[in-house]
Amino acid sequence: YVQVPKLGRVHLKEKGRIPTYVPNEVEIVKGRIGQKNGRWYMGVYVEYEVDSVPSYRKDSDGIGIDLGIKELAVLSNKEVFANINKKRPMKRKLRKLKHLSRIYSRKLKAYRARKKKDPDNRPTRSNLNKAQKRLQTVQQKMNNTRNTYRRQTVARIMDLYPSYITMEDLNIAGMMKNRKLAHAIAQMQWYAFRTDVQFQWAKRGIEFRLAECRYPSSKTCHQCGHVHKALKLSDRTFVCPDCGYTEERDLNAAHNLRDTAAYTVLDLQTTMF
Repeated sequence: YVQVPKLGRVHLKEKGRIPTYVPNEVEIVKGRIGQKNGRWYMGVYVEYEVDSVPSYRKDSDGIGIDLGIKELAVLSNKEVFANINKKRPMKRKLRKLKHLSRIYSRKLKAYRARKKKDPDNRPTRSNLNKAQKRLQTVQQKMNNTRNTYRRQTVARIMDLYPSYITMEDLNIAGMMKNRKLAHAIAQMQWYAFRTDVQFQWAKRGIEFRLAECRYPSSKTCHQCGHVHKALKLSDRTFVCPDCGYTEERDLNAAHNLRDTAAYTVLDLQTTMF
């Protein structure tokens, strides 16, 4: 259980998930309680010192990870992780989400009209609340599916035990300004993917490299280094106009990220958990 001010003891559904206070080792800083779709969650912030990072075996030289919209991630070892949003189960949930969203919008519009027509007699919100709960349930299921797939992808990458991992420092806020791609980018959860990778490399002692934001990984030829400035976003195959090297666009970018020298090595102090 946890002791909540003005509420008393609250029993937890999951046991063993809340950190325990240990004098001079683990300090519980604060807790945060939130509600999602009628369920209550609690997050606990703790502080503790890490004396040394455990050393694991490293079976590969290094890995470059290129994030995209067509595929979630393409690795320099030619391993591809698909976009979960294009799978059939997610498409069915999206259609259901749109259907429930239209129902909720109509009920909300009708509720506001009744409220405006007779301000003294406030209408009930029971049907509106039911529609809202059904909508939130589907949204929560979609988020859970994305979160599970993302964490499984990160775990699969970490099981390769590379000597280092290189990712591009994407300007996600700037990319979200493109109205045609904003929704697709938000569904990919790139920032959450990078945060999960940072958390795992810190635990396993793997070097994490962050390539510069302006590094043209997709437009640079991995064979000769020529920058193909005329390459469009719609061009999925990279063909170097200088040496004729041909490669899949995202795989070429992953190779460049793996071998680039324009990067910053993050340490434990600069890692955000």
